[in-house]
Amino acid sequence: MKLKQLFKKRGTHKFGHLVFTIGIVLVILFTLADPTKLSVQNAIILLVLGLIVGLIDVPKKEANSFILATIAIIVASLAKFEQITFKLSCMTHPLGLYIKGFLLNASVFLSLAMLIVALKIIYRVYKE
Repeated sequence: MKLKQLFKKRGTHKFGHLVFTIGIVLVILFTLADPTKLSVQNAIILLVLGLIVGLIDVPKKEANSFILATIAIIVASLAKFEQITFKLSCMTHPLGLYIKGFLLNASVFLSLAMLIVALKIIYRVYKE
């Protein structure tokens, strides 16, 4: 039995979707907790989840789109969002800090997944 068939039989693809969802929820929670920094422990959690997503959740036909979308998020995280604020009832709210924090946390989560997917593509090209 091929390894791919074994994964399909055990519902690994559904597990990959679950891990991706957990990763996005954690990105949001970590951003809401502190949009200005990401602790080492939280970064390791996001990297491990990204590794799992890269290994089992991105199908071959979606790999290029996944890499392109991840690059877009990483590039967007470099923008100066922290300068965006809005005023509501005499208080200034730093909305841009939360946008910047979300994009940076998402970049940490998706960067390792993107690397794994890219390596899988390179391997397929080399194998052919």
